Amino acid sequence: MYIKYGGPLVKQQPNTLTALGRIEKMLKELPDTIADTLERRTPKTGRQEPPQTVPGIPAGPSKPTVASRAHKATSPDRYKTVSPPETLPDVQAIFVQNETLAIPLAIILYNLNDCVAHDSECGFVMVNLDDPPERSLTPLPIVTLSGGFIRAKSRRPSTNAMDSPMVKNRLHLGDRVFGYSVVTCSDCITSRLYWIFLKYGKGEGWYSEDSDSAGRRHVFGTAVNSGSKNLLDRLPDLISEGLRIPIRNE
Repeated sequence: MYIKYGGPLVKQQPNTLTALGRIEKMLKELPDTIADTLERRTPKTGRQEPPQTVPGIPAGPSKPTVASRAHKATSPDRYKTVSPPETLPDVQAIFVQNETLAIPLAIILYNLNDCVAHDSECGFVMVNLDDPPERSLTPLPIVTLSGGFIRAKSRRPSTNAMDSPMVKNRLHLGDRVFGYSVVTCSDCITSRLYWIFLKYGKGEGWYSEDSDSAGRRHVFGTAVNSGSKNLLDRLPDLISEGLRIPIRNE
């Protein structure tokens, strides 16, 4: 009769020491046997990489480490410089007169910002309030004054705005002149409009910058186009006295 004691079939019963040795061997191999059985029974869903852990630190929810925060802090994206807004030139005007040289109106252009202003110019739309009725619809032929470039935080010399013979032929001593001037340049941040009033040859006059001129320019255009003497005489009242800057002698 053959008897199986955890190993091959033997013809006779093993002694006690041999049986104990075989049982001990079986107990040692039992974990591997169980693991092989479970692996065969578990469906394969693809290889999964075990979570990477730092030795000595138990695995847990992912949190930013000192190294990752340091990498983020030194990331090139954090050192991208943001360009400041581009500085554009800003040209403004000051109006003066020179009684000695018989200059009733001259203009000085200033560049206020730290960059060069290119192609600066100053245009005029002005009328003689004391013109004969047949001329009241015609603005004075004052040419646009082109000043070229103006250096940063610099000014151009004064320019006579009424030096043209065609302008002088339309004016007489004491005539009231009123209108506006627009100052700008090709790359200026904005254009500036100034209302101007003067008594020709009398050394009297004022100007006023107007940042919201659309309504007043409309009234001015309507008055000029209508040719109404009464309306023309009231044009200077468009500008409050508190906003008027005297045209100084220079």
